[in-house]
Amino acid sequence: MEIGTVFFMLITLIFVILGFIKKNSIFLFVLQLLWMYILLAGNLNSIDMGVHQLIFESSQSGDNYTLYSYLCYLSGTNGLNFIQLNAILLIFAIGAICYIVYNFSKNYCFVMSLYFLYPFIDCVIQKRFFIASIIGLIGMIFLFKNKKFIFSLLIIISGFIHQAAFGFFIYLLIPILMRSKNKKIILIFLLFIVILLMPFITDILSIFFSSEKVELYFNILHEKIKYPILSFILWSVFHIGFVYLYYRFYKSCKIYIKDSSIDFISFVWYLNLISLLIVPLYYWEPTFIRIYRSMILFNYISISLVLPKGQIYYKKVFYNALNFIIYSIIAFIGVYFLLGAGYESIVEPIFLNNILLEIM
Repeated sequence: MEIGTVFFMLITLIFVILGFIKKNSIFLFVLQLLWMYILLAGNLNSIDMGVHQLIFESSQSGDNYTLYSYLCYLSGTNGLNFIQLNAILLIFAIGAICYIVYNFSKNYCFVMSLYFLYPFIDCVIQKRFFIASIIGLIGMIFLFKNKKFIFSLLIIISGFIHQAAFGFFIYLLIPILMRSKNKKIILIFLLFIVILLMPFITDILSIFFSSEKVELYFNILHEKIKYPILSFILWSVFHIGFVYLYYRFYKSCKIYIKDSSIDFISFVWYLNLISLLIVPLYYWEPTFIRIYRSMILFNYISISLVLPKGQIYYKKVFYNALNFIIYSIIAFIGVYFLLGAGYESIVEPIFLNNILLEIM
């Protein structure tokens, strides 16, 4: 491992630890955002870089059917390359994260530290989906305010950047679940419908998406999984673990939280519940977790809402926060070292091949 790589990883670790200590320092928050931008925008050789470069180059033919490919085309005709386009788009993405975390969280540095642990590395790798997911996060804010039309519009925009973002439409079920008197029955019924549709899922999705995409996720990538059942169990448990931890947190909040923050905390609980409808899809490919993974940021924000602004943690609150810190560390180790392509393919290139870090 190169000295520079170790140094930049150490800087990231320091920002994570400081975020847990100085939970609401504006100065530290700005530094965390700046460091996040450097790692995202300067990255030159993540595992999916070849795919992104190919999309950018293919768009220069002028046959562009999505918003993202059209942005690539405009960038190419104006002398920009993919790295430069990505750097520009990330200014808006990081700005959106700043707005969401700062306005909805009392302890923004704490939120950013958890986000650095998981799922930040995936954000660096899946550059196009990251941009789409940020638009989806803004859409969720409007859904929280019961502005379903604006939410739908933003999800359509995000879907034209990355088709997987259309999966965020499942969260339109949240208002239905919130209003229902028998929430468990409704959720079980919805899961039952999803399971019944599983044998026909490829035919259904082929109506809305390109056959190439459906073939990729449900056949090509699925066939590369050596033990589909084991993979399904691991990723399902991983997802349900986040939901269960949030359930424990939510139950305690219903008892102790009396201010308006409980509305947001409750909304995020329903978000977690609806996300369980994605779980059956893990049998084909664990990449479907990205539909839920993006929304984990809201879990972190909810946790931060009940933390004191100072450095003192109350016992009950401390255990809830500690559970999420430990689980985020487990997620970091499990996803990026054990379940995925491994440290050398996923983690190291983020710090080893970065144009901005090389300049520094």
